[in-house]
Amino acid sequence: MSTEQTSGRLLLPRAASRHGIWFTRRGYALYQTCARLLRRRIATLLTLLVMSLSLTLPVMLYLILPELTRVTTSSTRAPGIVAYLDTALTDLQGVELAERLARRADIDAVDYISKADALDSMRHGPDADHVNQTLNILGENPLPGALLIEPAGGSDLSGGEEHKRLAGVLRETRGVHAVELDIEWLERLTAIRQLLKSAGWLFFSVLIVASLMVLSNTVRLESLRHTRESSVVHMLGGSRSFRRRPFLYLGALLGALSGLLACLFAWILMSVLGIPVTALANSYAADFLMPLPGWLDVAKIVMVLAVLGTVTAILGIATTTDQTRANVLNS
Repeated sequence: MSTEQTSGRLLLPRAASRHGIWFTRRGYALYQTCARLLRRRIATLLTLLVMSLSLTLPVMLYLILPELTRVTTSSTRAPGIVAYLDTALTDLQGVELAERLARRADIDAVDYISKADALDSMRHGPDADHVNQTLNILGENPLPGALLIEPAGGSDLSGGEEHKRLAGVLRETRGVHAVELDIEWLERLTAIRQLLKSAGWLFFSVLIVASLMVLSNTVRLESLRHTRESSVVHMLGGSRSFRRRPFLYLGALLGALSGLLACLFAWILMSVLGIPVTALANSYAADFLMPLPGWLDVAKIVMVLAVLGTVTAILGIATTTDQTRANVLNS
């Protein structure tokens, strides 16, 4: 890399000059883009509001869905099996049966509930008066002993068929009168969660596409509005990339700014809804905390939308045919 000295002035190296030209051209394109946005303040503001409001719901879904999945997964209790024993079995026989079943590989834990414990829990329940009246009539404890069985696999629904098979085995076990498998609620909960997740991503995609269509149309109209200017630059030797660069920057800026505004709107809405949503979750004993967008989330959203805006601007310019430009020039 060599330097040259002319008339007492030290010139920059040729490589540095090339770098300077590279930054100068792109800086000029960015300046042109910002100037165009500022010249049409109202139109720019309306475009950003439309795009940011359309993107607010996708941003909220992006933040809430991971937290919702975490809460529903962590709060999901394992599907349990309740085995009601024959009334003829004593407490000692019930404990022995529980210990024998606990040694099975497909069972994690077994708790034995004696007849006396079951009756005591009913006597202290909300219908204690009716229970006492019934006992006075019967004269003895009619409740059987029970086994609370936790199958292996916890709340993983992939083992649902094995849980049902285990329930069938327990029904054939001597001393067991009836078996109840508490798994249907878990299947419904998982189905609802999957439905919400699929619907969320569907709305996410639709609103993203709608926002990008608005951006594409904006860039296309802006390109047509400056057709004469681009023709003059072309006649003066301006390259195709030089003429298109301001419109690509326009797409990137609109995408980034709309993403920033969408994060702001999402932060406002989630702050307002945070208290009632948390109170509702607490009423169901769920540890749910409304997530707010952090700096890392904002940076990711802005960068992704800037890239999408650039790609959409490329497509918007590409769909503007030469015949359309010629019609603009002749009008």
